[in-house]
Amino acid sequence: MDLKTMSLQELKKLARQLETEITRRVEYTKKDLLKGFQKQALSEGLSLDDILGAPAREPAKRTYKKKGTKAPAKAPQPFVYFNPEDPKKGWSGYGRKPNWYLAWVEAGKDPEALKTPRATAKDSSKK
Repeated sequence: MDLKTMSLQELKKLARQLETEITRRVEYTKKDLLKGFQKQALSEGLSLDDILGAPAREPAKRTYKKKGTKAPAKAPQPFVYFNPEDPKKGWSGYGRKPNWYLAWVEAGKDPEALKTPRATAKDSSKK
């Protein structure tokens, strides 16, 4: 195999294959060595825990996120700003601004005034 005659694309493909093979062989070598050490220790009536003073572990396996899986959903944040027309609706202050908030600000009103829920006319007449 003459590297000088290979195209850049072929060289990159070869590099990926080499990296994959090196990673695979390192993992196999680690596992084989661990098994050999365990056999040697057992032949002497010991475990690797006895020798190392800590539980012997196999190397951690890499885990990959599967395609199409979503991250866990975040808990909803409490409302900070309340809709003046319907106090049951609100906005936490994170993410996209709701239209009622934008209309309030565009009207030149102070957004701080939206921080407390207002009772509607019907609710205040019941009390």
